[in-house]
Order: sequence, then structure tokens, then C-alpha cells
Amino acid sequence: MLRCPVRRRRAAMSRGARPGFPGGMRLRDCRRAGTGVGCCRNSGKRGADVTDPHDPGRNGRRPAAGMPAWRPGMAGLCLLAAVAAAAPAASAAGAAGDATLVDRLISVKWTVTWGGLPIYRVRFRTEIADGRYTAEFDARSTGVVEALAKNRTFWRSTGRVDGAVMAPEKMHQRYLMKRGGYRTVTMEWAPSGDIATRIEPPENKGKRKTVPQKMRRGTVDPLTALLNGLVAPRGGPPCKYEADLFEGRRRIDVHLTFHRYGKALRVEGHDLPRKATVCLLHAKRVAGFRARHLKDVPKLRPLKMWVVRLEKAGVWLPVEMALKTRYGIARARLSKLEVR
Repeated sequence: MLRCPVRRRRAAMSRGARPGFPGGMRLRDCRRAGTGVGCCRNSGKRGADVTDPHDPGRNGRRPAAGMPAWRPGMAGLCLLAAVAAAAPAASAAGAAGDATLVDRLISVKWTVTWGGLPIYRVRFRTEIADGRYTAEFDARSTGVVEALAKNRTFWRSTGRVDGAVMAPEKMHQRYLMKRGGYRTVTMEWAPSGDIATRIEPPENKGKRKTVPQKMRRGTVDPLTALLNGLVAPRGGPPCKYEADLFEGRRRIDVHLTFHRYGKALRVEGHDLPRKATVCLLHAKRVAGFRARHLKDVPKLRPLKMWVVRLEKAGVWLPVEMALKTRYGIARARLSKLEVR
């Protein structure tokens, strides 16, 4: 059984103690339940520091009634929407210029939080050299998600550089399944434009409809889309970018719209611009989604991003991203950056 130090508020209230007051409180086990975990980690903070997941703008000492239990599917959705699908959001507007990409290495780390609690650590790394590129994406669950629904995801994409545009050739994805063990998804782009996919172990037939080949042509993987938006030299303001994504099982179309101007958060150890352009990333599910997912998430909300321009490096970078869900707000904040 999972055990973690938590404070039982019901016991405190039954003894007349105020919420957050240490008198009368005792420890109990964290249990999975249909109504949620119902406990908070004893991190030394007052009860007032616990965020109500049903009202992200308010802090309260009592966890919301009916708080949902963490599930790998929900955690994976937050991760995909807040990080992977958000990748192209770092782009600037306009078509790529005629300039040739210079060799460089970019490493970015984000921390994903939900209700103020860290749930994922995300790393993206790419290297461009000699007309080729390699991109890697690694996400690991942490905190309450690690305790209740451990998640590991790794993506690797390779391809060639055509002028100022990345063209994918291979992509490899490996992720931890619900029942344990890893599943791998491999994609290869043929010169004709067809994309061959291989999934091991294969999914049960009937869970999702396979994306037809005609809907795969002209698509890129999420990592290549990130590179084409982040590194490719472009002109004009950001928030005018669109891409058709295919990640081996699902086809998603994304596009950006301008929202407003704002201030970027401060990142310790990095002197980043404070002026940010706030963009909205809209995602459209095209094919390959399970009926259960469409039922659980009938509408995809836009992802809000704070994008800054790194003039010296010549790239656009999302320093913060926020996605509103029915369970609260998931945020991804930049924690480390290296460009050379």
C-alpha cells in the first residue's frame, strides 16, 4: 500500500480544531478511490497553501469534494496538450526564409505543475550539424502522479535539413503502459511521402481506428514541428503558425492565434526578456482517437503560452504554458535553457 504523511482534516474538525491547526490531526494512508485521494502531502506548508483543483484562483484548506483520482490517461493528456502539442507554439509567423540553418545545440527543461504541485519533468534536446538534425523529448512523472500513476515517455526524431526546414525521416517513441511494460511506436518517412508505422506490442483492434495513409501524407512528428517553429529563421511576429502532426497513432492539426502582450516569468540563472507575446494554441483532433477519449474530453481547450524572442540565439521560446482543464489548470514553466 502506498503510504505518505498526510493530515486528516475530518478528524481535526470532529474535535473542534480549525482546518490547518495541528491539534487533533493524525496521519493516515493515501488510498486510491473513485472520489479521489483526499489527502495532501505533508510538505511542511500550512493547509492554506493547498490549491482547490476546482477553483485554480483560490487557495483553501479543504480539498474539493469529488476530486478525481489521477489516471495515466488523464496525466498523459495533460502532458501531450501542455508540452508535445505545444511544441510548435514557439514559432514565429511567416514562411521560412531562404537562410540556411547554422549548426547548434539547444537544450530546454520545463516543470509541469497541476494545482501548484509538480507532476512532470520535461526535457527537450536537439542538435543540428552537417545538414542533419536529431531531437529528443523525455518526460517523467513526479510527485503525486509518480505515486499513483507512474509515467515515462521518450521520443527521438531524426532527419535532414533542407535549407531552413527540417524534414523528418525516422521517429521512435517509447512509453510506459497502464498495465506495466513499455510500448514502442516507430515511424519512417518514404521518399513518396508515405509514412510506415510499427507498434510493439500492437494495440487491441477496435480500440481506435487506424489513420489512413492519405491522412498521413504531408504531416510531421511533434518534435520536427517544434524544431521548424523554434529554430527555423522566420520574419514577423509570433502567433501565426500551423502544422499537421502525426505521432504514429493520432493525427492532430494545430494553429496559433494572437491573444495579447504580457510579462514573462523570471527564470533563475537566465537573463530572459520580460516582454512576452501571449499566444493561443488551438488543436483539432482529426483521426486515430479512441471513443473513450472523445467522450471524456469532448472539447480541447486552447493552450495559452508566453513566448519570448532570444535575439542573440535567434529563436523563439515558450517560457510558460497554461492549459485549463475540468480538474484545474496545468502549467509548464521553463526551468533551464542552454543554447550553443
